[in-house]
Amino acid sequence: MTRARLDPVALLVAALVVPPALAASPSAGLEPVAVVSPADVSSLEAFAAREVRRYVYVRTGRLLPIQGETSGPGLIVARRDHPAVRTVADGGLRARLDALAPQERMLVAVRRPGRSALLVTGGDEAGVLYAAYRLAEHLGVRFGLHGDLLPDEEHPAELPDLDETGRPLFAVRGVQPFHDFPEGPDWWGRDDYKAILGQLPKLGMNFFGLHTYPEGRPNAEPTVWIGPPGEIGDGPEVKAAYPSSWFTTLRGNWGYEAKPTGEYAHGASWLFPRDGYGNDVMEGLAPQPWNADDSRLLFSRAADVLKDAFTCARKLGTKTGAGTETPLVVPKALGDRLTREGREAGGLETTQLLY
Repeated sequence: MTRARLDPVALLVAALVVPPALAASPSAGLEPVAVVSPADVSSLEAFAAREVRRYVYVRTGRLLPIQGETSGPGLIVARRDHPAVRTVADGGLRARLDALAPQERMLVAVRRPGRSALLVTGGDEAGVLYAAYRLAEHLGVRFGLHGDLLPDEEHPAELPDLDETGRPLFAVRGVQPFHDFPEGPDWWGRDDYKAILGQLPKLGMNFFGLHTYPEGRPNAEPTVWIGPPGEIGDGPEVKAAYPSSWFTTLRGNWGYEAKPTGEYAHGASWLFPRDGYGNDVMEGLAPQPWNADDSRLLFSRAADVLKDAFTCARKLGTKTGAGTETPLVVPKALGDRLTREGREAGGLETTQLLY
């Protein structure tokens, strides 16, 4: 008897083509008639239900209704302690549901006489959203920071017969994109922020932070305002500020040469609406504002954009943070004002006040 020889190259190709988590063929699948999202769930759970509906549609071509309940097979999207989840679970499954901690997710098919369902649930609202995106992965969707990757072929209407739980290795997981480059958040507008923030939960992340360079390293940025409490105004307004900027084509640093877009060659200048191209908050203020009113205006514009972005992040269960470097660098314009007020700009008392 001869032993068949395995081709290592063929094995490697198979391993790359078929993701390990999806390699096993499911048993008899579940063909749901609706996505179940009770009326009393949180806004994040309701969003998770809409995401389940969306990815089932883009992969199977079936647009399932979203209902408060259903007598037929359904995708029940709710937290582990919601009655809609508890009523279809037996004693053993209820014990597993009780053991789910915050951020943990569960996908489990339940088959009971007269009632079948696929539970898309978690230990908290964030866990439910993670479960929704894990289901999308079982349907062949892949997620990147830049967007979703969808297979060309359509997935069968039947959903996999799943029974899995998942938990994050770390409580906080996220990204910290750096400023001072046209490739990074210096050029992000509202839609750019929301596009990135919308992908983070799909990747199992729950944190978004911004590092802010201080004055002289190489320049102050409008992401973080530095000043005494008395100079804080209402809403996004501040009573006093100092020159700051995000990257534009009129500012050179980190190997970039400042050059107005109007001087770009071979027709490239026609692609840009202004010489100081960059973030919209810098319009009319590039390379940086020099008078007091424009300095305050730039911080106000930046605050408005970041408030919109960070509010979106919190709705998705994502923590946000923005900070500058230590030790604190006091901007020169601020230091001059403090000196005129009789304060020592670099003194301990002043530093504590500013922090």
